[in-house]
Amino acid sequence: MTTATTTPVAAGTWTVDPVHSVVAFVVRHFGINWLRGGFTEFDIALTAAEDGALSLAGTAPVQAISFPNEQLHGHLMSPDFFDAELHPTLSFEADDVDLAGDGTATVRGTLTMRGTTNPIELTGTWAGPVQGLAGDERIGLVLNGEIDRHAYGISWNATLPTGQDAVAAKVKLSAELELVRA
Repeated sequence: MTTATTTPVAAGTWTVDPVHSVVAFVVRHFGINWLRGGFTEFDIALTAAEDGALSLAGTAPVQAISFPNEQLHGHLMSPDFFDAELHPTLSFEADDVDLAGDGTATVRGTLTMRGTTNPIELTGTWAGPVQGLAGDERIGLVLNGEIDRHAYGISWNATLPTGQDAVAAKVKLSAELELVRA
Protein backbone atom coordinates (compact mmCIF):
# COMPACT_ATOMS: atom_id res chain seq x y z
CA MET A 1 0.00 0.00 0.00
CA THR A 2 1.38 3.41 -0.95
CA THR A 3 0.44 6.27 1.31
CA ALA A 4 0.35 9.90 0.17
CA THR A 5 1.72 12.46 2.57
CA THR A 6 1.18 16.16 3.13
CA THR A 7 4.67 16.72 4.56
CA PRO A 8 7.09 19.18 2.98
CA VAL A 9 9.40 16.40 1.78
CA ALA A 10 10.25 17.34 -1.78
CA ALA A 11 9.87 14.80 -4.56
CA GLY A 12 12.98 12.86 -5.43
CA THR A 13 15.37 10.40 -3.85
CA TRP A 14 16.83 11.04 -0.41
CA THR A 15 19.94 8.94 0.26
CA VAL A 16 21.49 8.15 3.62
CA ASP A 17 24.52 10.10 4.81
CA PRO A 18 26.40 7.20 6.46
CA VAL A 19 28.71 9.50 8.41
CA HIS A 20 25.76 11.03 10.27
CA SER A 21 23.54 7.95 10.53
CA VAL A 22 23.39 4.86 12.75
CA VAL A 23 21.60 1.51 12.34
CA ALA A 24 21.72 -0.64 15.48
CA PHE A 25 20.07 -3.35 17.56
CA VAL A 26 19.99 -4.60 21.15
CA VAL A 27 19.10 -7.99 22.60
CA ARG A 28 18.82 -9.18 26.21
CA HIS A 29 21.73 -11.38 27.30
CA PHE A 30 21.33 -13.70 30.29
CA GLY A 31 18.17 -11.72 31.10
CA ILE A 32 20.23 -9.11 32.92
CA ASN A 33 21.94 -6.94 30.33
CA TRP A 34 21.49 -5.46 26.85
CA LEU A 35 24.01 -6.63 24.27
CA ARG A 36 24.40 -3.93 21.60
CA GLY A 37 25.37 -4.25 17.98
CA GLY A 38 25.25 -2.13 14.87
CA PHE A 39 26.19 -1.95 11.22
CA THR A 40 29.39 -0.42 9.87
CA GLU A 41 27.92 -0.35 6.35
CA PHE A 42 24.37 0.16 5.04
CA ASP A 43 22.54 1.76 2.14
CA ILE A 44 19.13 3.39 2.68
CA ALA A 45 17.00 5.62 0.45
CA LEU A 46 13.67 7.38 0.85
CA THR A 47 11.82 8.00 -2.42
CA ALA A 48 9.20 10.75 -2.56
CA ALA A 49 6.87 10.70 -5.59
CA GLU A 50 5.32 13.83 -7.10
CA ASP A 51 1.95 12.86 -5.55
CA GLY A 52 3.53 12.71 -2.07
CA ALA A 53 3.72 8.91 -1.83
CA LEU A 54 6.81 7.74 0.05
CA SER A 55 8.82 4.53 0.03
CA LEU A 56 11.85 3.50 2.05
CA ALA A 57 14.34 0.76 1.17
CA GLY A 58 17.66 -0.38 2.53
CA THR A 59 20.26 -3.12 2.54
CA ALA A 60 23.22 -4.08 4.69
CA PRO A 61 25.83 -6.79 4.29
CA VAL A 62 25.64 -9.31 7.14
CA GLN A 63 29.45 -9.06 7.47
CA ALA A 64 28.95 -5.37 8.41
CA ILE A 65 27.45 -6.35 11.77
CA SER A 66 29.65 -4.81 14.44
CA PHE A 67 29.92 -6.48 17.85
CA PRO A 68 32.19 -6.12 20.89
CA ASN A 69 34.64 -8.89 20.03
CA GLU A 70 35.86 -10.95 17.05
CA GLN A 71 34.88 -14.33 18.50
CA LEU A 72 31.28 -13.21 18.98
CA HIS A 73 31.24 -11.70 15.48
CA GLY A 74 32.40 -15.04 14.07
CA HIS A 75 29.61 -16.89 15.88
CA LEU A 76 27.02 -14.43 14.53
CA MET A 77 28.25 -15.08 10.97
CA SER A 78 27.87 -18.87 11.43
CA PRO A 79 24.82 -21.02 10.60
CA ASP A 80 23.85 -20.75 14.30
CA PHE A 81 22.81 -17.14 13.65
CA PHE A 82 22.89 -15.21 10.35
CA ASP A 83 24.57 -17.85 8.15
CA ALA A 84 26.43 -15.11 6.27
CA GLU A 85 27.87 -17.44 3.66
CA LEU A 86 24.41 -18.48 2.40
CA HIS A 87 22.60 -15.22 3.24
CA PRO A 88 25.08 -12.34 2.84
CA THR A 89 22.57 -9.45 2.80
CA LEU A 90 19.79 -8.08 5.00
CA SER A 91 17.11 -5.98 3.30
CA PHE A 92 14.16 -3.78 4.16
CA GLU A 93 11.41 -2.42 1.89
CA ALA A 94 8.39 -0.26 2.72
CA ASP A 95 5.76 1.36 0.52
CA ASP A 96 3.63 2.42 3.50
CA VAL A 97 5.50 5.44 4.89
CA ASP A 98 3.73 8.19 6.83
CA LEU A 99 5.68 11.29 7.84
CA ALA A 100 2.98 13.20 9.71
CA GLY A 101 2.77 16.96 10.10
CA ASP A 102 3.32 16.64 13.87
CA GLY A 103 6.78 15.10 13.31
CA THR A 104 5.80 11.47 13.95
CA ALA A 105 6.77 8.72 11.54
CA THR A 106 5.24 5.29 10.87
CA VAL A 107 6.80 2.88 8.41
CA ARG A 108 5.25 -0.48 7.52
CA GLY A 109 7.20 -2.86 5.32
CA THR A 110 9.12 -6.11 5.22
CA LEU A 111 12.46 -7.18 6.64
CA THR A 112 14.40 -10.03 5.04
CA MET A 113 17.07 -11.90 6.99
CA ARG A 114 18.51 -15.34 6.44
CA GLY A 115 16.23 -15.85 3.43
CA THR A 116 13.03 -15.18 5.40
CA THR A 117 10.81 -12.15 4.86
CA ASN A 118 8.37 -10.92 7.52
CA PRO A 119 6.30 -7.76 7.98
CA ILE A 120 7.62 -5.09 10.32
CA GLU A 121 6.35 -1.78 11.65
CA LEU A 122 8.76 0.96 12.70
CA THR A 123 7.72 4.13 14.50
CA GLY A 124 9.53 7.29 15.47
CA THR A 125 10.01 10.87 14.43
CA TRP A 126 11.20 12.92 11.50
CA ALA A 127 12.46 16.49 11.11
CA GLY A 128 13.41 18.92 8.37
CA PRO A 129 14.08 19.67 5.72
CA VAL A 130 17.10 21.84 6.50
CA GLN A 131 19.86 23.15 4.31
CA GLY A 132 23.25 21.58 5.04
CA LEU A 133 26.58 23.40 5.03
CA ALA A 134 27.18 22.41 1.40
CA GLY A 135 23.77 23.78 0.37
CA ASP A 136 22.19 20.32 0.20
CA GLU A 137 18.69 19.58 1.49
CA ARG A 138 18.46 17.13 4.44
CA ILE A 139 15.85 15.41 6.59
CA GLY A 140 16.24 13.37 9.76
CA LEU A 141 14.38 10.13 10.40
CA VAL A 142 14.52 8.20 13.69
CA LEU A 143 12.83 4.77 13.67
CA ASN A 144 12.43 2.01 16.25
CA GLY A 145 10.89 -1.45 16.13
CA GLU A 146 11.10 -4.95 17.49
CA ILE A 147 11.35 -8.39 15.92
CA ASP A 148 11.35 -11.98 17.11
CA ARG A 149 14.62 -13.43 15.81
CA HIS A 150 13.13 -16.93 15.80
CA ALA A 151 10.72 -15.82 13.02
CA TYR A 152 13.81 -15.45 10.80
CA GLY A 153 15.31 -18.84 11.65
CA ILE A 154 17.81 -17.32 14.09
CA SER A 155 17.08 -19.61 17.00
CA TRP A 156 20.42 -20.63 18.55
CA ASN A 157 20.34 -20.48 22.31
CA ALA A 158 21.79 -21.99 25.45
CA THR A 159 19.90 -22.61 28.67
CA LEU A 160 21.27 -21.13 31.87
CA PRO A 161 21.29 -23.24 35.08
CA THR A 162 18.20 -21.25 36.15
CA GLY A 163 16.35 -22.45 33.03
CA GLN A 164 16.47 -19.02 31.40
CA ASP A 165 17.63 -18.47 27.80
CA ALA A 166 21.10 -17.00 27.30
CA VAL A 167 19.85 -14.81 24.42
CA ALA A 168 16.32 -13.36 24.27
CA ALA A 169 14.07 -13.93 21.26
CA LYS A 170 13.03 -10.26 21.03
CA VAL A 171 15.48 -7.89 19.34
CA LYS A 172 15.02 -4.12 19.40
CA LEU A 173 15.95 -2.29 16.20
CA SER A 174 16.82 1.39 15.81
CA ALA A 175 17.87 3.70 13.01
CA GLU A 176 18.91 7.34 13.27
CA LEU A 177 19.14 8.52 9.68
CA GLU A 178 20.21 11.73 8.03
CA LEU A 179 18.97 11.67 4.44
CA VAL A 180 20.22 13.98 1.68
CA ARG A 181 18.14 14.89 -1.39
CA ALA A 182 19.95 13.65 -4.48
